Amino acid sequence: MIVTIVTPSLNGMRYLPECIDSTQSQQSDRFEVEHIIVDGASTDVTPEYAASRGCKVMHRDGGIHEALNIGFDAARGLLVGILGCDDFLVPGALAAIVDDYERSGRRWIVGSCRWLDARGHGIGKFRSPPEWLTAPMLASLGWSCIPTTST
Repeated sequence: MIVTIVTPSLNGMRYLPECIDSTQSQQSDRFEVEHIIVDGASTDVTPEYAASRGCKVMHRDGGIHEALNIGFDAARGLLVGILGCDDFLVPGALAAIVDDYERSGRRWIVGSCRWLDARGHGIGKFRSPPEWLTAPMLASLGWSCIPTTST
């Protein structure tokens, strides 16, 4: 199985090494990790660095939504996730997602996310919606309570 992570970027070198490290450290004998960086004309070395780390690098002209669509279209993975270039995966995150997918067969899996300050201290959490909250119920809210970085 392949798990694809799509990362939109624009001048993301400050955080990109940790982002890529956290993604590559998820590699397992159970699944392959594909990391796609979709860059928006960075003026730093973001695309070159990402390519040197083995990521597939693509380019965009529009905003973040275009970047995500470009990455999703290029994804080879059965499972596809979003990770900002200033975000990182905790150890075991993708294994937990693969486990949940294999157990439940769900087409959409949402986890929780934690916000950290610049020193790495926790400043908040956003938990995944409860399982009893159905797709029609979510749609009736009129806004998305699901954080994209944990989907």
